Amino acid sequence: FQTGCRATVLKPIRFRLFMHSAAYILLHAMREKMLQGTEYANATMKTIRLRLIKVAAYVKEIKTRIKIELPKQFPDMEVIANCLANSTGYAVRPVLKTTINTRQIILFHKPRYENPNELQEHC
Repeated sequence: FQTGCRATVLKPIRFRLFMHSAAYILLHAMREKMLQGTEYANATMKTIRLRLIKVAAYVKEIKTRIKIELPKQFPDMEVIANCLANSTGYAVRPVLKTTINTRQIILFHKPRYENPNELQEHC
């Protein structure tokens, strides 16, 4: 008696199911913790995915900050800035000055070596 499904066929299906479950759990945690007090606090997973996650962004890490450039037409820049501030603990400053096609969010983080002697030890 043959069922048509072999173990080699079921492994990728199980893995995909696991990945989709993990993504759902992460989105649910994001909605519960990071989006409280925003218009997305009660949004569906599809809405959060389409409006906040599937956004083209250019991320550049500089010595003491991380710069995120978002499209100029992106309406939820403040929501993203608040989410980043709540989840990372970094000081976040949305830059209202726009370049030709982008708006920026800058995350300020502490330098890796606060004591100059530590830097000399590692060089």
